[in-house]
Amino acid sequence: MESRVVTADLHSHLLEKKVKPLKYWQGVQKAGLDVIAITEHAEYNPKKAFELVNEKKPEGILLIPGTELFTSLGHVIALGESSEIYEIPELLEKGVSIEKAVELARENRIVLSFAHPWGFDSDSVAYVGGVSKLRHYAVHGSMGVEAYNGMIGTLAESVLRSKWVKKPIGFFAYMEKNRLSRSAGIGKIMGSIKKKLDKKAYDIIQRNLNAMEFGEEANFITAGSDAHFPDRIGTGILKLKVSSERILSEASFLEALKDKSNVIWAGPPSVEVKEGVFQKKRLGVKKSELLGGFKYVMKRRIFRRKKPKSKG
Repeated sequence: MESRVVTADLHSHLLEKKVKPLKYWQGVQKAGLDVIAITEHAEYNPKKAFELVNEKKPEGILLIPGTELFTSLGHVIALGESSEIYEIPELLEKGVSIEKAVELARENRIVLSFAHPWGFDSDSVAYVGGVSKLRHYAVHGSMGVEAYNGMIGTLAESVLRSKWVKKPIGFFAYMEKNRLSRSAGIGKIMGSIKKKLDKKAYDIIQRNLNAMEFGEEANFITAGSDAHFPDRIGTGILKLKVSSERILSEASFLEALKDKSNVIWAGPPSVEVKEGVFQKKRLGVKKSELLGGFKYVMKRRIFRRKKPKSKG
């Protein structure tokens, strides 16, 4: 079967930061995406977010209806074949059990993927439920995992090292081949920022690596920017082979997504500079932005540990 490669960002937001739909689409087009999933948090009216962006959708870009659920095992990306995904109240409830979410997804042809699995302590599966639970659902069950989340700066040069990615190798073979060089890259970036951050910063970077490496054993993977602002759209992407003999639709894309052999790349954005060879883009993220991302994570960690004062 003849195939072609599409570039997708499967994790984006609109309403939480009050982004205008036209600005959203400008970000999508600037990033050169073929596919974008709108995955507003379930508690922020994801149906409204979808309707707003769908109304302004330009030709030639596939919009996947989705949402970011807050389940008993933390945040989960839910991707649907139609806007009917927003008509399932039980699925959108805060704290929905993961068992119920999986059941509803199976009944309604919805794809589920654990978002930022090693992200924040309070909303990520590795901390809320543990790696054994993650493996139960994303390896032995029907779910996938977000192997790359672009929210905290860019780790393109520090984690993935080389700016060249050869398509014939394949993403997962590339991960295996570059395991040692990734560790070297982590040491390098930590040397440059250790004066400004404590040792927990290393842990935060390692969380991104954990997700990427877990993707090697997961049923399937997703990747996305987790963008809350238009200029961050496309900072985390998935390059996926899809059939060139079929019209690209929500259903055909999600079908291809669930076959991990279709994955060409997951991570920072890249461009094909010649046939079969991709070059990772430099995103131009300021140090202050990277540090700001770390501070944001650390604030959430500290806030979660504060205990309420006892009365009387």
